[in-house]
Amino acid sequence: MMDDARNGCLRPGEDTNDMNETAVIPDQIRTEALDWVLRLAVGGATTADADRLARWRAQSRAHRIAFAEANFAWEMSGPAAAGLAAGGAAGAIGGAAAAPRRISRRAALAIGASAAAGVAGMVGAIDPPFGLWPSLTELGADHRTATGERRQLDLTERVRVELNTRTSIAVHLAADRTPTIELISGEAVVETRGEPLMVAAASGRVTAIGAQLDVRCDRQAVAVACLSGAVRVEHARGVVSVAAGQVVRYDGTGPSDVVSGDMERLTAWRRGLLEFRDDPLASVIEEINRYRPGRVILVNNALADLSVVATFHIDRLADAGERLAHALGASVRRLPGGVVILS
Repeated sequence: MMDDARNGCLRPGEDTNDMNETAVIPDQIRTEALDWVLRLAVGGATTADADRLARWRAQSRAHRIAFAEANFAWEMSGPAAAGLAAGGAAGAIGGAAAAPRRISRRAALAIGASAAAGVAGMVGAIDPPFGLWPSLTELGADHRTATGERRQLDLTERVRVELNTRTSIAVHLAADRTPTIELISGEAVVETRGEPLMVAAASGRVTAIGAQLDVRCDRQAVAVACLSGAVRVEHARGVVSVAAGQVVRYDGTGPSDVVSGDMERLTAWRRGLLEFRDDPLASVIEEINRYRPGRVILVNNALADLSVVATFHIDRLADAGERLAHALGASVRRLPGGVVILS
């Protein structure tokens, strides 16, 4: 069963006006959305399930909003949701087999309705421990890359997106075909050649025309690096302009100061590299874990702040834990499933 850890990257794709549409979402769509959440939460979801969910969400904005609301309701219901999952609840979408102990639809909907009351417009995501598998929200993305995978997408003739590892996006097209890219989690380089574009990530939005930018979303923390042209970052607590070679970060408290950034290093992943220059070991390990199966775990806090200068090839990270241990004089223990313990 998926863990119901909090603090996932909130889905910002639907603005306040969009969320006002929830009052007219048909009950059937709400029921199907809850079916999907229950089915994913009890485990056993496959890649085919993810594809079917993506097609279901793509039917309309009402489908996407209903799925987002169901995610939030599941998270907020806490013990009640856990009880449903433990009882073997399973959705009826896609021909799922009946669970050993069937939970009534009325009971499931009651939990969802009570949890969602008074929180219209808020969306939650259930994150698995250590990010070892995609969250419910990520499974609902239009495009998603696996661990170590990178992918390029041509959304229109003038808009191109390059997805880094473990990145999930949703794409919304306005009536005039102008795209809005919703970065659910991960990192993407977006290039727009003379066409208006909006990138939504967590609590802010980025607008650009004729620019190239790198946007990274780690839970509620977002970093926006302007690679060429200029972009505008909009947040409820401030609006800033970012020129080529500059970086701004924001979270729920608002945007930081705009600073100069090393664009070559920030985008080294596009060349298949990870570059570290006097970075603390703890952050180096966190970054490496985004690109390799399993997990490198540091259990010796005394090593966390040790400075690391290194360059790794993304396609050769299997022994990254051992290389770090050797360089820093740490002990290393390898466990099944690609788990490496440094102490």
